[in-house]
Amino acid sequence: PRTRVDQAVGAFRSTLQWWLGGAALLLLLLQTAMLVWILKPLRQVATELQAVEAGRQKQLEGNYPRELRPLTENLNGLLRSSRARLRRYRNGLADLAHSLKTPLAVLRSSAETLPDEHRTTVSEQIRRMSDTVDYHLQRAATSGRSPLSVPVQVRPEVARIVASLQKVYHDRSLEIDIAVEPDTVFIGEPGDLIQILGNLGDNACKWARHRVQIEARNVTEADKRQRLVLAIDDDGPGIPDELRETVTDRGVRADSRTPGQGIGLAVVREMVVEVYGGRLEISRSDGGGTRIEVHV
Repeated sequence: PRTRVDQAVGAFRSTLQWWLGGAALLLLLLQTAMLVWILKPLRQVATELQAVEAGRQKQLEGNYPRELRPLTENLNGLLRSSRARLRRYRNGLADLAHSLKTPLAVLRSSAETLPDEHRTTVSEQIRRMSDTVDYHLQRAATSGRSPLSVPVQVRPEVARIVASLQKVYHDRSLEIDIAVEPDTVFIGEPGDLIQILGNLGDNACKWARHRVQIEARNVTEADKRQRLVLAIDDDGPGIPDELRETVTDRGVRADSRTPGQGIGLAVVREMVVEVYGGRLEISRSDGGGTRIEVHV
């Protein structure tokens, strides 16, 4: 009888273990399913935020549970507020630029009527005021990269800048080549990209003898972040080695005989290095001129 009892107890224990194991597995599956179902709205929020960041939509549009609505409504309010604040800021800068430029233009015209002994001094001070206004307006207009920056297609912006440069320097018959890889993007504000391209392109065309080349591509650097590598080459006289460290300082020009304000490269350096945390490198181009490469 004892053997039968032991066998019965052993069979019961074995059956109990199977049932308890099955119940535990079932509870684990149920718990996993519940977690997946409960976290689904949060995954949807993350997906929509990625779509906002990529520029595919302007705000969160999903139908969320009551518990998450305060979060999604606050996020949408933050997005609207940020865009409105940036728009007001840029409009204010445009108004400031207009209000300052007009009086300076009047002063510049009036200075031409002054006697020779005063005209040079007054014109020089007006030019310095105008240069300072240009420099600080360009600095202030820099927006920088934000988590919600929309990727900007680089090739159309390069094409627009090149078209403008060809009009400005049409009497020079410069050859401006574009070598931009397909789908190259800039993660930042379009205005910042235009300022970088415009300043570097204008500087290259100013010094080039016959040819300017603009290259752009995306790379993934050691910090795992995708950056834009933009390089502009010219076949001009080049920047002397002793000036490469200082030519990006405000007011410094490689040749004072060439017209310019000496602020273009300074603005680009501050924008690339200080605002975007990138780097700017100056070297000798294959054509004997200057190659300026920025990683931003």
